[in-house]
Amino acid sequence: MARETSDMAEPAVDEGRSRERTAGSRRERRWIIVLLVTAIFQAGLLAGGAFVWWRQAHRVGPGVGLARAVMLTADARGREAFRASMAEGRRQSRPQVRDVREARAALGRALVDSNASVATVQEALARLRGAEVALRERLEPELAQALVALGPEGRRELAGALVPANRRAGPPQTKIPGP
Repeated sequence: MARETSDMAEPAVDEGRSRERTAGSRRERRWIIVLLVTAIFQAGLLAGGAFVWWRQAHRVGPGVGLARAVMLTADARGREAFRASMAEGRRQSRPQVRDVREARAALGRALVDSNASVATVQEALARLRGAEVALRERLEPELAQALVALGPEGRRELAGALVPANRRAGPPQTKIPGP
């Protein structure tokens, strides 16, 4: 009988060990699941960020700017001509750009000055407006010449790129209520 009791005692000890082992493995499984969910979340975060970055880098439209849209729609010769035209325009526009910067700085000083009057701020705003208009009047004719040099197909592509994607299809269709 003593032998039977000792045989019975051993399985009880083994069951305790197996319970400890299963409890430990359950805890490990939970940690693995938590880690996998976290890893999947992080992978989705990286993929989403990469997609947003890629979409911003390759978007042609109102958020890109005219220069990039022209560069993407023109042929190689047109791109070179556009680059040369833009570089020459920048060189010739440096005095106007300097005037705009100085006018903005003067406006900033007038706004920060505690003794500034309304007339001083209005004068600084008028100077800034005049400098910006002069710069724009200087650049727009050259830009128009560069755009005309693109040719009809290039201008058509550029016009399509400048229209927001949500407005390309035309006005939204409204349903007419039936009888």
